[in-house]
Amino acid sequence: MPLLVRCLGMRRAPAFALLLVLAPLAGCIGGPAAPPATDEGPAVVPERLTLWLTGGSRPGLSANAPTSEKPEEVAGGNFFAQWGEPGGYASFIGAPPGGNLLVVGNATVTFFAKANGPAVQAGVFPHFIAYLGTVGILNADGSAQGSAAMRPGDVVETKSDLKLPKGGLLLERDLALQVMLSVVLTQAGARGDGSDDVVFLVNSTRTPSRVEFDAILVPDLPAPGEPEAGKLDDRLAGSAYAGAREGASQKSHPLAIPPGTARVFVLLKRDQAAGFGDLDLAIVDANGTEVARGVTPFGVERVLLHPHQLGAGGAWKMVVSNYGSATSTYSLEWRVHPVAPAEA
Repeated sequence: MPLLVRCLGMRRAPAFALLLVLAPLAGCIGGPAAPPATDEGPAVVPERLTLWLTGGSRPGLSANAPTSEKPEEVAGGNFFAQWGEPGGYASFIGAPPGGNLLVVGNATVTFFAKANGPAVQAGVFPHFIAYLGTVGILNADGSAQGSAAMRPGDVVETKSDLKLPKGGLLLERDLALQVMLSVVLTQAGARGDGSDDVVFLVNSTRTPSRVEFDAILVPDLPAPGEPEAGKLDDRLAGSAYAGAREGASQKSHPLAIPPGTARVFVLLKRDQAAGFGDLDLAIVDANGTEVARGVTPFGVERVLLHPHQLGAGGAWKMVVSNYGSATSTYSLEWRVHPVAPAEA
């Protein structure tokens, strides 16, 4: 059996040890030191990695499995009280991976939730939503069912299977990792906003809340050059919950991606809204296939596209959907980066 090197407590192949020597890192995550499968070479087997959710004053992600039996509590927030607002959800921030990781296989978040007050399901909504990515770029998401009604003292264990972008979720070497959890159960709230009615139990052998994913290391991503940038402003009326309709609750905008593009970054911002202002963003390729999306409860979405998603490029679309209120105005900004020219 080959010797396994540990960095942030996660398993990796010996070849990745070189990265530890070449780069001084606050933390790193490893995987086989090879790009994804291509026509020129065999497939690379992804490696299963685990990070544990921790609490305290700054909830985080740790490679070290919990050792204490006593759990830490992290407030879950209240989806309906904070819907469309910039924060208030349970956010866990970890160290940058130290190498470009491509999440290509199963990704799940397993967590334990405890009710401090009564909480019940609201209509057709899921009980919880989980997100994975780097800070502010949460492009993997999944809903989860826990318990349709929770009484004070109830604890449920829940697992959310995350939907990954086509071509994989890129966790870039210098960007901090983030897991975000949202409680969608209707809550009354001892504080008035429901933020303390449901809490997440973390960092305990009894409640081993964690994120797990299959990833490979891709060290040779092309460096992005100076971008072609664009911006537009528009307006939507009507909620997509009644059925997304082009021109009303949904609008599509062109996104031209030349062959050989190194990165594409798209930013959606809600400017004004009547009531809730939850706008979602999807990037659709020339064949009509969704490549990536941002669907957080915020009024801001960020989507990052990388070479394993972009392929030959073409005439793509940015699709904005209005889920929160009757009327929302928004702005879209995008940057299309070519490959940086080689140094002389």
